[in-house]
Amino acid sequence: MLQKFGRFDKVIKPGFHVINPWTESVIQIDMKTNILALQPQKIITKDTVSLQIETVVYYRTVDPYKLVYKLGTNLNEIRMFIAEMSYSALRTVAG
Repeated sequence: MLQKFGRFDKVIKPGFHVINPWTESVIQIDMKTNILALQPQKIITKDTVSLQIETVVYYRTVDPYKLVYKLGTNLNEIRMFIAEMSYSALRTVAG
């Protein structure tokens, strides 16, 4: 992503780009598929059966603008957000 004077300008494609270091900055974002192994979750279903589910989440960045300006660039915070959303979806589906 390219920022001019600290504001979003555009998403740049991989390759060679000329930037002005005084007015522009580049934020690098990993667009590859990432893997997040979650802690086993204990769930009680509607018919009162106890389950322990081990989960692995595969995720990738689709919109870099939303990632940077809504979640931030801190990798630990992003992983915590994905883990909480995955736990919530898992409880909804398995419950």
